[in-house]
Amino acid sequence: MSTKNNPAIRVLLAVNSREMKTAFFLALNSEPSIEIVGTAVNTAELSTFTRALNPDAILLEWELPGTSLVEILSSIIQAEAELNIFIISNPSTQQQCQSIAQSKSRIFVEDSPETLITLLKTHQQLEEIET
Repeated sequence: MSTKNNPAIRVLLAVNSREMKTAFFLALNSEPSIEIVGTAVNTAELSTFTRALNPDAILLEWELPGTSLVEILSSIIQAEAELNIFIISNPSTQQQCQSIAQSKSRIFVEDSPETLITLLKTHQQLEEIET
C-alpha cells in the first residue's frame, strides 16, 4: 500500500453500471496509491457514504439513479469544497451537469480508467504542492 509520506488517495465510486463499476474498480484497486473506500449505486448512498467515509475524491456516474443529482452534489460541494469529483459522462449529458463543473475539482471523464488514475495522481500531487 502507500507509505506515511505518500498517503493513499481515498476514492468513493458512485457508479451504477455494472460493467463500468467493474472496470474502474479493477483498475483503481490495482494501484497502490489509491484506496477505494466504498461504492455507491444511487444518490442516497452517495450522500450517506460521502459524509461517513470522507473520501478525497468521488468517481461519479452522471446517470446515477435516485433523487436529483444536482441537488445532492450541490450540498456535497458546499460541505466539502475541496473534494475532487470526477464525473463520468458522455457529450450528450455534459451540458446537463455544467453547473456542477465550475471548479478545478470537477472534471469530466470520458476515457479509460487509466486516464482517471493519471488525473487522480495529478490532483494529489498538486494538492501536496499547494500545502
